[in-house]
Amino acid sequence: MVELDPDRLKALRHSAGLSRAQLAAEAKVSPRQIARIENAESTTAVRDNTLARLAKGLKIEVGVLSGKEPLPEGFSDSVPAEASIDPSCLRTLRKGRKLSREKLASQSGISARHIARIEGQEEPYNLHPQTLARLARALAVKTAALTGEEPPPPSPQPSGSVRRSIQTGPATRLDYDLVNRRYGVTAQQIIDLAPLLFTMLAEGSLAWRREKLEQMDQALSDLRKLADEHSQLYFTRLQVDIDTGAGIEERSIAQADILGDLARGEDNEYNWLDAVLDVNPFADYMCKLANDIDQPDIIRFKESEAPEDPEDFLPPLVFRHEIYGVKPFRLCPKEMDEITGSSKFAQWALVCGDVRISDIPHELMSEDAKEERVKWLEGRLSSQAREANEKWEKWGAAASDDEL
Repeated sequence: MVELDPDRLKALRHSAGLSRAQLAAEAKVSPRQIARIENAESTTAVRDNTLARLAKGLKIEVGVLSGKEPLPEGFSDSVPAEASIDPSCLRTLRKGRKLSREKLASQSGISARHIARIEGQEEPYNLHPQTLARLARALAVKTAALTGEEPPPPSPQPSGSVRRSIQTGPATRLDYDLVNRRYGVTAQQIIDLAPLLFTMLAEGSLAWRREKLEQMDQALSDLRKLADEHSQLYFTRLQVDIDTGAGIEERSIAQADILGDLARGEDNEYNWLDAVLDVNPFADYMCKLANDIDQPDIIRFKESEAPEDPEDFLPPLVFRHEIYGVKPFRLCPKEMDEITGSSKFAQWALVCGDVRISDIPHELMSEDAKEERVKWLEGRLSSQAREANEKWEKWGAAASDDEL
């Protein structure tokens, strides 16, 4: 384990022009873990491997991140208090991409009023570096294109047909196979329906939050009435934090901020809300839907934790990090148990992509052939997947020992 200075990580991340999400993608470390490190009040112990991943994501040496080596040229060990944006560059890039201020606000998480205030300036405008990074990310440009240090890239030209390659891991391909077996829908049909289905889920989660916000407003109203009638209940007057939180939630819903990032934003006055670091309203809504459906044989969210660096235990693309904040899940677990006879090695052969359900010989798919089918699947398990399984089980045993 290595002691890491939170301020140094944050400063180096800002110097590299990376948001937490961007660093997480580069370093293969979860955004939540990066946030926990940066929000710590003192040095935080991290694994050597995690430190190495963060350094690689920042494109610096491990010693620089740990503070044992000097900073490379162009890096600062302090977080800049503010950055400067050229209002005309913002206007040009936004209009070139045919985005309204409201649309850019939705994509960046910066309010339309704030964007209008920036664009209304005649001189360079000072703002938080994270705000600059969010705008740049939403416009798909470097921050230098917004500061005027680099010329703006050409606006994207429309094309008649879009072809996109989507990389999925074997665990996701297995989900497609299981969904196909249950509902008869193809992977392409699922992909074509994905925008509609996601929009319905996102809007459903926002409607659910509006309902809860209305319930909270009513409860606050009752509390205020109680405070007016009984002055001795002094604690009923300490409602400022709840009122502030309600305002944040209202703005978050209005901006279709389905992950609740507004409360965790680094560039607003509500950064004191450390308690919401692990809160994800969209993930909560997904769990609510699963509970309402009440079919654990079809949809089951995993409660068990994963290692800090799961890629050390599993082949690439096998372990699924939380997707858009949603907990790791299993689809059709009962069907999987029936196919594999609940054999862990047979299941790992499918999960790791050593074999697919469609590869199983037809004559082995009958109930009478279960034993042969399980042996056939176990025989397809690669040595890499078998070694990964052993490491995973050792980690599980060690984690259980730590809890005792």
